[in-house]
Parts: sequence; structure tokens; C-alpha cells
Amino acid sequence: MSTTIEVDENLLADAMKATGASTEKETVELGLALLIKLRKAREGSQEPKGS
Repeated sequence: MSTTIEVDENLLADAMKATGASTEKETVELGLALLIKLRKAREGSQEPKGS
């Protein structure tokens, strides 16, 4: 699937430096994967203790 999005150039450049990603696509995919990981971690921490 191919999608075109407009992204702040400075934000993308900063994200590429922070992640070490070599392409814009890799940077976006890493960011999306991190968002999903954070969401899952948050949902896991909200489970009642003893479950």
C-alpha cells in the first residue's frame, strides 16, 4: 500500500537523526511501531493486579 502524507520537514529530520533511520519511510515506520508498542504497554499496565 502506498500513501502520500505531508510531514513537517524539521520534525522528520530530527526523527531521522534520533532513530538513525536512513530513509523517510523507515523513520515513519519506526515511529508508528513505537506508538503501537507504547499503546500496548499502557494497556498492559492498566490491567487489574493479579490477572
